[in-house]
Amino acid sequence: MASNTVSGTIAAPVGKVFQVVADIEAYPDVFPSVTEIEFIGERRQGVGTRFTETRFASGRDGTSDVEVTEYVDGDHIRLRDEHLGSTWDTAYSVVDEDGSTLLTMAVEAEPHKLVARLTMALGMSGYSTNMEKHIDAIKAHTEMET
Repeated sequence: MASNTVSGTIAAPVGKVFQVVADIEAYPDVFPSVTEIEFIGERRQGVGTRFTETRFASGRDGTSDVEVTEYVDGDHIRLRDEHLGSTWDTAYSVVDEDGSTLLTMAVEAEPHKLVARLTMALGMSGYSTNMEKHIDAIKAHTEMET
């Protein structure tokens, strides 16, 4: 298993930052690489919400089926998906820091295929740059609306 964690401070209250990370339908507006969200089923928020995310990366579109596995309003949301021969578990958590918000993104990846096992360590170190871009995108989107 490989894991990585990044954090950033956002000049906005916890509730507003959490709303941005929990509003799956708005992901294409928040994350430049996310081009489409298509919900699977009726749920749009909370545990059990499932959706297909289309993301443009490495010069092509890729899709992942994602499920919300934990959701505590104003605290954290956890997303789980399968892609690149691995199970990816991503958690966003928010903590108040005197009116600003510390946003933490933690990712764990469990490879299931040999190629994924061999490339996971290298891939996760490069993935930290993408994680920082996610934090920056959330920060820009949230602070723009504050």
